[in-house]
Amino acid sequence: MNPALALAFIIVATNWGGPAPTAAYIADRHVAAIGGHDRIFALHSISYSGVYRESGISLVASQTYLRPYYEVVDPHLQPVIKEGFDGRPWEYYGAFGVVLRTAGAPGMATTHASEFDDSLVDYAAKGEQIALAGETSVGGRASFDVLVTLRDGFQKHVYVDERTYLITGTRQTAKVHAFGNRITSESVCGGYRRAAGVLLPTTFREIDLVTGRELNRLTWTQIQVNAPLPVSLFSPPRFVRSPLSALLEDLYAHRDDTFLERGRYEAFRRRHPSVNTEAGIEFIGYQILKTGVGQSAVVLLAANVHDYPRSADAQFGLGRAYRVAGREQLAVAAFRRALQLRPSDVRARAALRQT
Repeated sequence: MNPALALAFIIVATNWGGPAPTAAYIADRHVAAIGGHDRIFALHSISYSGVYRESGISLVASQTYLRPYYEVVDPHLQPVIKEGFDGRPWEYYGAFGVVLRTAGAPGMATTHASEFDDSLVDYAAKGEQIALAGETSVGGRASFDVLVTLRDGFQKHVYVDERTYLITGTRQTAKVHAFGNRITSESVCGGYRRAAGVLLPTTFREIDLVTGRELNRLTWTQIQVNAPLPVSLFSPPRFVRSPLSALLEDLYAHRDDTFLERGRYEAFRRRHPSVNTEAGIEFIGYQILKTGVGQSAVVLLAANVHDYPRSADAQFGLGRAYRVAGREQLAVAAFRRALQLRPSDVRARAALRQT
């Protein structure tokens, strides 16, 4: 046994007053506490709606699940942006008429969010592993600390109330935003409400454990279960692509081939000289950066600056790509050019303060 895990086992055994319960035992008690296997697996769809709060702003939020699919309307920009999981993660951006089959960190985040049941329900069948990591206190309640390792290797801690066996919170380490630092955050959940015989949490509050700063909070005010939802709801919306939106999807799909990327962009510019590609290329360059493919993003965004040299947005996009690629001097130069072109550019000014 891992020495740290062995020590945690001893601590739990001492506090528990007898042999420490195993992670499997805790999971079984949790399943029974929220309603039992039969009621849990009788749920085939769940639709949540409520209020999402971040940085003092309150927004309408919704999430819908259908085993094993998922869709959420982004609370910041609904219904312009959606994301979902229909076997593979996707994102829809209405402003550009683009559907992206997301990869990298964004795709992983959407896949994790598509979890219909919580991590302790049927964990073995999902290819997950659980281990007792000790005890902790969440909201003043003694809780078991269960380490969950998902099938893709991602790990998170799930806290289970020692008295009720309800989940009281989770802890994980991940990036909050695409290019932010990885932070360890804790999400405290509660407000359990029974739906079709199953207890579901309705309140969530996520905080940065280092600073204590609240990152966001979410409250579900309505829950609807077992509504007859079509599978098509969980696939990307269908629409007629414009030539530009088709190009953007193509560039994203072939982002690993830098030479091909530049060639397709230049060919499009020759065929459609009247189409303004500035905002679209900045957008898709950013999406490519999020997947960790920096070189293709740099090539596309440099071409964008070449074709739109008076655009502060194009300069900023290139600067961001240079920074992610580790080319800091070029990044600073691009941010400065953006400020020269638009002295009020808040993003460029903030980026320069990070140097």
